[in-house]
Amino acid sequence: MAGKLFLIFIVKNKLVGLVCFMLTTGLLLVACGDNTVLPTQPQPTATVAPTVKPDPPAPTPTQAQPVIVIPPGTATPLNSPPVSTNPAATSAPIVTAPSSEPVNPSATPGIIQNSPVPVSQDPPTTPVNSGSASHGSDTSPIFYLKDRGLWAAVPGEKAPRQIAQGVYSYTQTGEGQAVFLQQNSSGPNRFVELKLVSLTGGQLQVSLLDTRLFETLPAAQQNERPAGLYGLDSRVMGDLAISPDKSQVAYIKANLTGPTFDGMFGGEKPTELWLANLDPKNPQPRRLAANAKDYITRPLWSSDNNRIAFLRTAGFGTGAGFQTALWSVYKDGSRLAFLTGPDLGRIGDTSFYASPAFNLHWVGPVTIGFQAFNQIQSPIFLHDLSQGKDFPTALVSNAASDAVFCTQAQRYVYIKQSSNGRPQPGAYSISTVSPASGSTLLDANAIELYGCEGNNVLYRSNQGQVILAQINTGGTLAAAKGLKIENSSNSPVDAKLAPGGKLAVVQAGQTTSLLADKGQVTELKTGPVKYEALILDWASETRLVGLAFTSGQPGQLLVVDIAYQYAFSALDTGSVFSFAGPGQTGKGNL
Repeated sequence: MAGKLFLIFIVKNKLVGLVCFMLTTGLLLVACGDNTVLPTQPQPTATVAPTVKPDPPAPTPTQAQPVIVIPPGTATPLNSPPVSTNPAATSAPIVTAPSSEPVNPSATPGIIQNSPVPVSQDPPTTPVNSGSASHGSDTSPIFYLKDRGLWAAVPGEKAPRQIAQGVYSYTQTGEGQAVFLQQNSSGPNRFVELKLVSLTGGQLQVSLLDTRLFETLPAAQQNERPAGLYGLDSRVMGDLAISPDKSQVAYIKANLTGPTFDGMFGGEKPTELWLANLDPKNPQPRRLAANAKDYITRPLWSSDNNRIAFLRTAGFGTGAGFQTALWSVYKDGSRLAFLTGPDLGRIGDTSFYASPAFNLHWVGPVTIGFQAFNQIQSPIFLHDLSQGKDFPTALVSNAASDAVFCTQAQRYVYIKQSSNGRPQPGAYSISTVSPASGSTLLDANAIELYGCEGNNVLYRSNQGQVILAQINTGGTLAAAKGLKIENSSNSPVDAKLAPGGKLAVVQAGQTTSLLADKGQVTELKTGPVKYEALILDWASETRLVGLAFTSGQPGQLLVVDIAYQYAFSALDTGSVFSFAGPGQTGKGNL
């Protein structure tokens, strides 16, 4: 699963049953669902949907805005190290084994390729990055947060550039653009703006998309939370969702003119769902879902680019869960619909609640899949918008919380959770198109799932293997490649799939390796960079970004483009980093 965000803090250099109803605002709801199937994507509308009341006049950018150009740095290859660091970047790439021979186990200390059934033992026949959709070095910038600023590392430049200071959250398209939230000052009268940075013609340009998403309230309406001066919980701030076609962004904005609601911290400002075009000449911010009662949060686009699902909640709890309701709306602001939650009905003798709903996926044009937790198990539910019902259908009642959805195979993969709350060995798959066919056993030895891309699933077995496997249309394994983890019971193991599912990065102790769907295993080197913790994520199909940390030293941001080399380069140093791959949101400090 590509793109999980990470946020590392270094302090003093140490690691430390709702029913369907009518809104009082006058918005007519589609009864518990939305049964319109769109054969084609509707064109973006230039106006707010007629059911949504217009906002009072505000200085929102409805037309072209001034563009700020960020000066470039000195032109040198991105993989060349910054002046003070990593000779590993200038070393020759690690040579992989010839295609006619297996990888030499001694080349990867702690990890050897040893693939018993069901993992194929065929020798690799292609280089490690063969089969990936991208060939050649990635040329898009790497965006990240450092010390409350947004930065970009641009290929061909010697040093990263600071884009903006006072940035709270961001997301990137993976195609040379990032959207971010910036506080306009550090004084008592702050407000938050939505901005776009684009790499255009070799220049990084920053433009305004919307203003006053949040603003400082009178002292009597503030609370003591990190976002207290805005009168709300910081956990509702900064959620951003880029449309699948990369043309629009859905975001959360406070209802500044509405009343407060009684939340966890007293009177809190409700939030609403908004949309803007990723076009500096025509951002056209508009409200999709008005709200004066609670928080709207966690927008999620459907894969057909038409609908946006989101959650509503009165608060985010203190660790014991919080109740949520699931809603959806068209991207033109029409068909605002309550779907389900918090009451999800009963499975046998057990009642389930969306406290919260999590792991949301659009599994079809009008079907949403999600999980909910009852302190023991996390069933997988399907909600078909076209059915007009307020209770979802339980797809799997005894799943563990790490279920993954495979978009191409249209199947969930899950590990069972016993009634005493313990995961049981064995990975199963079940179709979201024909669930009546039941579950199919994939691997009886699977104990942990890492992700699924297309029809490629990544998991770990109790035989000490990390396995990259392909699921066929019947839900069984068509092919599997893997690597053996020595002393797996004593070494922490983590793994992540690259976008496209052709590659996986596997971390076992201090060893980091690439596993390709063709079976090739290649170790990645960090050169002289020593670390106590290394957190990795994919920036694209061929680039990995990581944060290396050692107590008593600043954190180091690392990068490697496996189309170019197999050694990490030190990209930047700092005290607080946050990186989010395409499709995810990275958050920092207010």
